[in-house]
Amino acid sequence: MDRITSLLWRLRRLGRVEAGIFAHEFFAELADRAEREARAQESTLSDLMAFADTSIADEGKHREALQRAHEMRVKQDAENTALGRTFARDADSANAFSKLSRYETAIERGLYKALHELQRLQAARAAAGSVPPPVAVDVDISGIPEGDR
Repeated sequence: MDRITSLLWRLRRLGRVEAGIFAHEFFAELADRAEREARAQESTLSDLMAFADTSIADEGKHREALQRAHEMRVKQDAENTALGRTFARDADSANAFSKLSRYETAIERGLYKALHELQRLQAARAAAGSVPPPVAVDVDISGIPEGDR
């Protein structure tokens, strides 16, 4: 029963991980968009002096866009995205969702296996010993002789 509880907890946590990954990426996109808006309000006076002399076309819009970008970066790094960020960093970002899917499949497989074992034990108990429980058999398909392992 502990195994089932643990697997259910892990399966539920994956939903929070997925939401955290989406939120992190969503806020990153909004921050990038706001930063592009801010840069669009900037105009350079000269190609040669692009870093030295920059003027702002509309100070209010520029300030608004920078403020939005800052707010989105703060939300991107908020606590509710921490689980997703951590998982994505571990999964090398690009593979985060496929790795998450593999984890989910493995956890579900373990959950169904544990549930099946629980049902088997409950059936054996209900039979009150009159019928022996099915025998669990380990099968090795590696082709390596037992003495060589």
